[in-house]
Amino acid sequence: MLPTLYDFYGFKRVSDNETKQTLEEKIKQSIKKDQRNKIIPYIQMYEFEALLFSDNEKMAAGLGTYKDWIDAVLSEFDDIETINNSKETAPSRRIKKHVPQYGKVQHAPLILKQIGLTKIKSKCQGFNDWLTQLENLSK
Repeated sequence: MLPTLYDFYGFKRVSDNETKQTLEEKIKQSIKKDQRNKIIPYIQMYEFEALLFSDNEKMAAGLGTYKDWIDAVLSEFDDIETINNSKETAPSRRIKKHVPQYGKVQHAPLILKQIGLTKIKSKCQGFNDWLTQLENLSK
């Protein structure tokens, strides 16, 4: 089995009516028919920094900031997987606005480790569904 993870914003030519599901299906259909059952495509619709928003207190502590602005961002969205709604308001840009010294590779992994996969999966359904498929491969 081969899992794949694609960044939605990495696709160069995406029509306005494309969705996560239609792109994942196109990926699957681009594989030889007898190999399709070996591919698990996953399109991530947001920057991985969105995952940091799954725990506002640990995110704030890890960034050395107040959680008020994090709570304000969370109040705008029903689902943290939709925070990435434009290039200007992407999660990393929101973080940099409040924490200019934010470093993707230095801060995010430590914060994600503090939050833990169980909490992240409980807050990010699409991510959880993909990981569950991967976990079920060993059963």
